[in-house]
Amino acid sequence: GESSVLKEDDTVVDTSSFDLNNIFSDSGAVDLFPVLKASEKTFYVKVLNEDNIESELLKGVTAQDTDDGIISSKVTVNFDQLLPNVDKVGDYEVTYSVTNSKGRTTIKKVIIHIIEREQGKPVTVRYVAQDMTDIIPPEELTGKVEDEYTTTAKDFEGYKLISTPENAKGKFSATPQTVVYKYEGLLVFKEAPTILDFGNHDLSANTETYDLKDLGDNLVVQDFRTLGSSWSMTASLAEAFKGKETGRALDGVLTYINSDGKAEEINGSDTTVIYANETQNHDPVTISSNWLDKKQLRLTVPAGKALADDYEATIEWSLSDRVSND
Repeated sequence: GESSVLKEDDTVVDTSSFDLNNIFSDSGAVDLFPVLKASEKTFYVKVLNEDNIESELLKGVTAQDTDDGIISSKVTVNFDQLLPNVDKVGDYEVTYSVTNSKGRTTIKKVIIHIIEREQGKPVTVRYVAQDMTDIIPPEELTGKVEDEYTTTAKDFEGYKLISTPENAKGKFSATPQTVVYKYEGLLVFKEAPTILDFGNHDLSANTETYDLKDLGDNLVVQDFRTLGSSWSMTASLAEAFKGKETGRALDGVLTYINSDGKAEEINGSDTTVIYANETQNHDPVTISSNWLDKKQLRLTVPAGKALADDYEATIEWSLSDRVSND
């Protein structure tokens, strides 16, 4: 193999072909030189800078000798030629050196390759529900290797963020990456009637039943939870029918005609299930869509109870995230 060169200043330069620990002086004494191991490195343009260049160049560089043992921490590197060119493609020489406790120094010169950054693989950003279905189509970010990327959470109606990924920020690389934000779907009370109007009627000496004539808004629920979830809507009278002017109770009976054609009373002592559903999709469900056409809400007024007045009551709607047993 090649022999190392012993200079007058006690320096052995680049023992590249084999590790040489023993150099004999003119007097025949054994002088121990450190074995310095450093190899070529490759970096993309603009990766190195004044803050990181020394630490990056010293990564993986080792030194040791027979007396001192491991002395890698004593290795220094001269990168005067490289630092001005970290943004230019090319090959640049750096010089490593280490001195042991006997004052013997080993020097090794290494070529550092600066190459252009290639196009990185895409970063796919997903916003998913708990069942891993996409709330919106995945987004794809592109950039060159070592370019930084940043993603952020989004707000979606009916969803609450429950998990932010560790790689929400990062760098493009030669490997595809996926960033996943996870959300919990919610059961949402979208809309409720402000008025249920049973119309204006002449006073009657008989018991009369009146159908719903108008409702200001629909009763709407939207379930963003996992498909197959169940929910129900119940109703009760928070305040019974009472005359606005007279303050007199009407003793009217409000009933809901369910899908089986059975009349269910809505009163103040119980809750009445008016709708139960198992979620098949995430579309809004309009519970009141057939109330007018199918006359599903009715008010019965007992004979002799009504006076010339406007009567009002307050209905309380309750949405449950499961099918009620009521």
